This record gives sequence, structure tokens and C-alpha cells, in this order.
Amino acid sequence: MNFFFRTNFNEKIGLGHLFRCLRLIRYFETQKHSCYLFTDVLKKKYYFLKNFKVIPIYKKKVHFFDQKNDVIQFTRATKNFNPNKKKYRFYFSKKKF
Repeated sequence: MNFFFRTNFNEKIGLGHLFRCLRLIRYFETQKHSCYLFTDVLKKKYYFLKNFKVIPIYKKKVHFFDQKNDVIQFTRATKNFNPNKKKYRFYFSKKKF
């Protein structure tokens, strides 16, 4: 199965959601599943992510606008991953929409 995680992190937001996602990813990978972490534009300074499959959801000059559009971007980004495998998408956010 494919597991897709969407979360964001930085100096202002913090790392709580990210570390919860990373724990889930480690667990699912031990169960032989494919896991991907989708973030905003990825900066090179986050060296602790080097062992994970991290995919930036936005291009360099485009950034998060609102959650509704972000969910649409996330769904599009995960649409073509190995269509023969079942997909599970996780969207971590503090806001409801």
C-alpha cells in the first residue's frame, strides 16, 4: 500500500505534526508499505529528513494559500503514484474546513 502524509513545519509552526508523521511512516515502512511525506517547498537545512521520501507539494515560487486549495494540490500530487496499490492519504492540520 501507499501511504501519503501531508504536513507542514517551520520555525513558527513547530515540529509536532511532522514528528507524529515520521513515527507513523517508520511504523508503516516496517510493515513493508511505501510512505511519502508531502510538505511545502523543502529547504535543504532539514537534514533529519534525509532518510525519508519527502516531496515538496509546491514549486519554488508558489506557496500555501489556504487549506481547501492545499488539499486539492495534495490530492493531485498523489494521484499517479503506483495505481495498482491502494492509497491512503493523511492530512495533518490544526484547522477544520
